[in-house]
Amino acid sequence: MSKEAHDKIAEGLREARRYRHKKRGTEYVLIGYGKMQAEQWGIVGTWDDSTVDMREVAIYCSIDDGSLWVRPREEFEDGRFTAVDVVKGD
Repeated sequence: MSKEAHDKIAEGLREARRYRHKKRGTEYVLIGYGKMQAEQWGIVGTWDDSTVDMREVAIYCSIDDGSLWVRPREEFEDGRFTAVDVVKGD
């Protein structure tokens, strides 16, 4: 990725809506929602036979290190994260 493209993405993340993980206190930017596509998921013998195929997921990015995270949408919206008010240019 070019430096220009990277800088443009970084600028967008700084201005996007942030969320704080209540337990860890770390901040993230919600990139959006997607669908999990997986025929089988889990460790043999430990999965509960429910399917994750086409389950909605939240895709979010760490403010600290830029790492990407994905979790079921209902977990992202169940109170584990709270919206953070950010002053533009923060």
